[in-house]
Amino acid sequence: MRTAIIGIAAAAAVTVVAPRQALACGQGGNYGALYAVALTALAVGTVDAGMFVVDGVSMLADHPLPRGYAVFEAIWTIPQFALGAYTTVAMLSRPYPGNDAAAPAIYTAAMALM
Repeated sequence: MRTAIIGIAAAAAVTVVAPRQALACGQGGNYGALYAVALTALAVGTVDAGMFVVDGVSMLADHPLPRGYAVFEAIWTIPQFALGAYTTVAMLSRPYPGNDAAAPAIYTAAMALM
């Protein structure tokens, strides 16, 4: 179990701390905030996927997870569940909702399962 948590933390750290090309002032695009959001989303998604796999494996093996892991998982997923539920409701409340709410609904369901 500790190995899985250490692996998830290492994957998140590598994703966030990956070196980037240095650019002098005036060169390159002005996409710093977009890159930060994309890297954050990638790191959070990596941790979420790892925790989802760990939960599934422990459930199939009928092996309970330690309380510390459960507390961390609750602290990690409850805000994401709330944000996903809000996004799903907001997309469904538009005058012409379409099929845009499917992705946040699936994401919210995954957070609820964890």
